[in-house]
Amino acid sequence: MRRPGGLVATADHYVPTGRGSEAQSNEEIRRMVEGLARSTREEGVTLFGPGDPRQGIVHVIGPEQGLTQPGIVLVCGDSHTATHGAFGAIAFGIGSTRSSTCWLPGASGRRSPRLMRITVTGRRPAGVTAKDVILAIIARICGSGGRGTPHRVRGPVIAAMSMEGG
Repeated sequence: MRRPGGLVATADHYVPTGRGSEAQSNEEIRRMVEGLARSTREEGVTLFGPGDPRQGIVHVIGPEQGLTQPGIVLVCGDSHTATHGAFGAIAFGIGSTRSSTCWLPGASGRRSPRLMRITVTGRRPAGVTAKDVILAIIARICGSGGRGTPHRVRGPVIAAMSMEGG
């Protein structure tokens, strides 16, 4: 493993994140979570596992725990990983299978991507949510218009939004 200190693991989407989430009744998921605990212990990777107060969904705990920082490159299996870009990170959701190999030297297979800059001007009318804004952007560039391309979304409408989504 290239840099175990630069990795964090969590059993998200498979286990509940509330109090008492340590118990897992589904045998297959229980084995997966136990295997994750064993592997991270053997490799020296930090685990936010069941029962750990830091445990949760990866695209939430990254910012909460201060792991998501401006300028870092962040890859994860979760499709919501790109949301870390709101904190200035370069973030890719690459799928669970591919993320299981990204800690190997040179295994990411990523080329430097082109950057799509999107500027949202004007004012956001009352009742128009952050989701409405992004859906309007998607309607303009089409669902596949930016596939594999990091987006830098900026402008006065974006600047006026709170981190929680305005």
